[in-house]
Amino acid sequence: MPSESKLNTVRGLLAKAASTEFPAEAEALNERAAVLMARYGIEDAQLAASGELRDEIAIIDIQMEAGKYSSERASLLGGIARALRCKAIQFSPRRSHSVTYCKIVGYRSDLARVELLYTSLLLQATTQVTRQAPGEWDRRNGVTAVSFRRAWFSGFKIAVVERLEAAEQAAATNAASSNTGGTSTDLVLLDRNSHVEAAFADAFPQ
Repeated sequence: MPSESKLNTVRGLLAKAASTEFPAEAEALNERAAVLMARYGIEDAQLAASGELRDEIAIIDIQMEAGKYSSERASLLGGIARALRCKAIQFSPRRSHSVTYCKIVGYRSDLARVELLYTSLLLQATTQVTRQAPGEWDRRNGVTAVSFRRAWFSGFKIAVVERLEAAEQAAATNAASSNTGGTSTDLVLLDRNSHVEAAFADAFPQ
């Protein structure tokens, strides 16, 4: 798994991104965090494939906080999980649009990255979403503050997932180009993906 010092570096970047009032600075800090997390993920995958690191598949539960944005939070979590080669499933009360909790399936090193990124990025989202309000045109056309903020939250999730997917792809490409021996990076990641898919299918056959 990524060492605590590595994770603390990422936590620091994400904390600064959450605290800054300047969108451009937050974007740059989030981008740097995504690049580092992607690099750590590839490093751990390669170490596990070579037998230098014990990394096994596990299932974790992540609770959704009560409130009107539980489905948006679950969507953010699912997007992060997918970008980091994990799989998520949502659990909702019967006849409800809210999400109570999610289960995430993946290798422990990847699950650690998912939890860190979700916790930090959710803080950013919940801090920023309260600052969003529909403009005059939106209000005249029946757009409420809640619906406007839900749409903003969805856009935030899309931007996060695109950033993470780009960082993961770049890290994999860089690792493949510098690989001088052993199993290729592409094969390592394909093998891990297939094992996660199989574990998810076994855990949730329906």
